[in-house]
Amino acid sequence: MKSVFVAVLALVVLVISSGDAKAARFVSPKWNGYALDWCKNFEGLCGKPAADLWCQKRGYPQSTGFVKLNRVSYQTMTIGQNAICDPRSHTCDSFQSIDCQDVVKTFHYPTYNGYRLDWCRTFEGQCGAPAAAQFCQKKGYSTLVGYNIQPALTVPTMTVGSNAICDPRFHRCDSFRYVQCK
Repeated sequence: MKSVFVAVLALVVLVISSGDAKAARFVSPKWNGYALDWCKNFEGLCGKPAADLWCQKRGYPQSTGFVKLNRVSYQTMTIGQNAICDPRSHTCDSFQSIDCQDVVKTFHYPTYNGYRLDWCRTFEGQCGAPAAAQFCQKKGYSTLVGYNIQPALTVPTMTVGSNAICDPRFHRCDSFRYVQCK
């Protein structure tokens, strides 16, 4: 019996690691002991909104794919309201699987407003992490993951915080080899 449980558990979660991303596929996802309903709220915000919230509850920012189960014969529960869908009185849909992913985007030799991104957020101030973090925010990511300096460029750079241009004829202009965001 124990080996059957382990085999079933192995089928429930498949974790994939590759380079910049952590991903998982959850088969037959449940919410509070019920099959996860296709809709986040009762008969509303269906599909991706429900899958996204389910992934977020597990530490992933978003869903990247899912498979729908139509007209299931068992009760389901919405993740947004904890409402139960009973197939005896409603059409209940659920998920066969949900794929969740924590994506890390790497910007190699990043640019900002047509210039190489300056190492500092403001001219000669708030260098390194503050500049990289604001760059991530400008690109729509909430978290800085990593960065690396590229020192002494021979081309102008622009600060992300004040749009100041560093001219290498008069100043030392450092930039980034990469900035990683998620």
